[in-house]
Amino acid sequence: MTNRTRPTLSFSGRASELETLIARWRMACNMESPIPQVVLLKAERGLGKTRLALEFYRWLNENVDGWLTKRYWPDARGIVGENLEVNPDPYHCTYEIPIPYLWWGLRAVDGVAGDAIATYDRYLAPHLVALLVRASMKNRAWAVAEAWRDVGFDLASSALQVDTILSIGKGILSTAKIIFGATTEAPRDLAMELPVSRAAAVLSDMEKVFKPGTMTFAKTPGVIFLDDAQFAREDAALPTFIERLIHMSVAQRWPILILITHWKKELATDLASELSFATLLRRLREGSAKGDGPDTSLSVGFLTVDNFAEIDLHPLADLSGALHDKLPGLTEEQSAAILAFMGGNPRFLEQVIAFLLEHENFFENFDPRRALTVDGLEQTLGETRSQEIFKIVLRRLREAPEDVQEAICLASLQGVRFAKDLVDVQAQDRLGHAVRESLRRGEDPYSMLVGTAKTEEPVGLFAERLFQQVAQQRRQTLKSLGGEPSLQRSFKETVTALVDNGEYLKNASSKALILIHGIAADLFERSSRSEERFIAQRSLLELGWLELSRYSYESATAAYERLLASEPHSLTPGEGRNRIELWDRLGMIYRKLKWPAKAARAYGKVFWGIANGIPDGFDIFLRASDGNAARECFERWKQKHADQSPDIYLWGVRTMASALLNLSELARAQPDLEIADGDDLFKDASFIVHTRPRFNGIAEERKPAVPEHLEQAAFLQQRAYSQDGFLGGSEVEKEHSELLDRLARAAESEADFPAAQEFLLRALQIDTGIGDELSQIAKLNDLGMIAGRRGNSSASDEYLEKARGLAEGILAEDTFLVKLVVDEEEAGQSAPKPRTIGSVAVPVRFLTEMDKNSQAVIGKVRWLKQLAADIYGNLAGRAQQEGMLAKAREGFLRSLNIRKEVGDKEGMTIDLRNLGKLSRVEGDLATACSYWRECVEIFRELERRDVGTLHVRSWTDAIKEMMEGMRASGCTDDANREV
Repeated sequence: MTNRTRPTLSFSGRASELETLIARWRMACNMESPIPQVVLLKAERGLGKTRLALEFYRWLNENVDGWLTKRYWPDARGIVGENLEVNPDPYHCTYEIPIPYLWWGLRAVDGVAGDAIATYDRYLAPHLVALLVRASMKNRAWAVAEAWRDVGFDLASSALQVDTILSIGKGILSTAKIIFGATTEAPRDLAMELPVSRAAAVLSDMEKVFKPGTMTFAKTPGVIFLDDAQFAREDAALPTFIERLIHMSVAQRWPILILITHWKKELATDLASELSFATLLRRLREGSAKGDGPDTSLSVGFLTVDNFAEIDLHPLADLSGALHDKLPGLTEEQSAAILAFMGGNPRFLEQVIAFLLEHENFFENFDPRRALTVDGLEQTLGETRSQEIFKIVLRRLREAPEDVQEAICLASLQGVRFAKDLVDVQAQDRLGHAVRESLRRGEDPYSMLVGTAKTEEPVGLFAERLFQQVAQQRRQTLKSLGGEPSLQRSFKETVTALVDNGEYLKNASSKALILIHGIAADLFERSSRSEERFIAQRSLLELGWLELSRYSYESATAAYERLLASEPHSLTPGEGRNRIELWDRLGMIYRKLKWPAKAARAYGKVFWGIANGIPDGFDIFLRASDGNAARECFERWKQKHADQSPDIYLWGVRTMASALLNLSELARAQPDLEIADGDDLFKDASFIVHTRPRFNGIAEERKPAVPEHLEQAAFLQQRAYSQDGFLGGSEVEKEHSELLDRLARAAESEADFPAAQEFLLRALQIDTGIGDELSQIAKLNDLGMIAGRRGNSSASDEYLEKARGLAEGILAEDTFLVKLVVDEEEAGQSAPKPRTIGSVAVPVRFLTEMDKNSQAVIGKVRWLKQLAADIYGNLAGRAQQEGMLAKAREGFLRSLNIRKEVGDKEGMTIDLRNLGKLSRVEGDLATACSYWRECVEIFRELERRDVGTLHVRSWTDAIKEMMEGMRASGCTDDANREV
């Protein structure tokens, strides 16, 4: 049997349930007055929940989709019958026609390292772009080509592909930007750059296209399909995502239907977990107490009968039609005998049919199209009388070739999902050979596995959880595997070897590594042996980084929280320091997730970790009331603890000061903080200190003149600033300015321009106070851009002109030349040979610093000139908006020349594109094309430079975008041929 003859039953017996779905859909998709819907399909396993949902996809495809002679969505054959496919293949969609509705499916996974958002948002992103294009269409009759051209793509020049759509979307949608970057597996130094998590990006982008009354409202309905919601609690991001999705859709009246499948029994028994879907649903419907549930900010009890329906699937009374469709030669008596033991369970019947198709000798003339023999019927009934699907699947597995059994059983050690590399390595150890081909056959023809036929896919999974459970039992009796105790020992050894294999970790895919590190953590996290706990903790640390690299911030926090909750593998100072630094990292991630209470707790852990972990560490905070006191505190500490390295104290001061600054900012914003789903509640000790008014030395209980949170913020900031007396160079104040700058960027990314401006103005005040002119220039430039985006052109010009004046003032100072030298290795030379590659003019104000750290000075000068180029470019953009084209050209050219001087090729491409657009506006196409050709050449140079790195794809895509834009504009090459 092959997958082409997989015994998927014909759909029958669920007509009334499908009609209920259709009726709820019509309530949701009424564009004049949408009533968003949540429909829960509940049933025991095998009764067809997922199949009903996918049949609804078929109904939409056949009755709603269609524009002229084409359909946007592929027909239902690609997913109906393949129950692990909850989405159609985006590469088979027709993006050239308007999207009639959205379909997006997610499946919660039972097992290690599941992340539904990170797994399935790639199926959503291209359709979000299509919805934005739909929103830009004046009406359905407006040419689709015009709508795509409006977002930067010319249908006349080339066909739309998913990669092209994502490339277009990355400038509009956070989800497309994440996927565009995640496909290259972002390097770790970039992992924290995105201001929002993957789940938050999806919600934000969906709000753009589904919220009525907005400019980007697509006036197009959608279906969000969540399969196997009983496993949602295993996914760090999914419970809060579901709750926020339901709340936003109902509160904002999105035209969507949220379709959810769930095991029936678990809806009643899974209420103990605050993160379970059962608890979430009760809260949304009944308004029960939230406790520490996934969302501490949303209202509860808002899901009413107008928005919610349950469909309870019961066993099917008649499966005879489905059986006859697959085995048409059975007599009525044979069909009745087999169906008598099915209990109305379609999945059980599918496995019986699969069993029969694997035994052609049960049929007359060995032909499955004919009736069963007497012996064939008897053997079939012998397998089905127990009404245990488990037994018939176990027999199917036992009768598979031994190598297929071995591969499937080894895979089952990992859970429902498995890393193929790990299966192979253990097979080499136990069997002496790899099992990739056997794994492939486990999918085709035996239909027990999925994802093993694709060689490029590093992770496979069992087609059903039942198959993994059957394989677990079978491996205990499969002699070639050596017995379960020996197999488990071997499995631990194999996992340990892989996570210790630096070469493998360097080259393996992130999908496989996330799974393998998750397995290692589960195996060793609670071990009594410190060396095994070390393996688990190292894997959790690595797992956190991997989740960050794919922007799954919630999953990263879950890994780090597990690590910090585990028993330390040692009690050394180094282990304590590592944990403090991890709490500090968690604080940063919590801020990005808008979990301020958790962030405050994390920074509080940092504070107390240093206070208790360094000898007399609390004195750093208690006695350092000003700069002099901070210096005196260090001198006392140094004398008292002469056996301790001053570096420990220095690290403690810097880390504590950073934590105090973050706590100060949290306290300052506390009454107005936006608390997103997943956060804790604020507690009395969240900000370490309390303030009370005093009169004659006696505390009074009365309302203070200054709110307590502002007093807390001021006190914490003052204690942090006092450490500059010890550290010198206004180090803490500079760090505070950088913190405010990060907060401003986060606010700007969410279009909260007033908050961004406030952060930047406070940072500018700090920079001015300490005389940091370079940072002042950067803040003024950013303020100019923020003011422009707020529509305040006069303020924008004022900020930018101030920044220009400061930059030009420094650049006009006397300078000295510094040669730029690189060491080059040549054949036959024993030592590298220095080569001068250029020189840079350095203002004399940096002369003293040059002797101490020449590289830092060169970096500052380069940054200064890049800032100047940014300012000229921004002023040019403002001039272009106001129609002063000559002034704009002058500014872009000045910016371009500075970037050429400092070798900022990435920045040069921005100026060249702007100069090209300006020339086109002026009607000079030849000059515009010349600028764009130069831009393409630089992109190609950057592409060659970054071959073999994660950045090369961005340059390849940039070249493609530029070439398409040039063709659309009519640019030709030297032979007068179209580009």
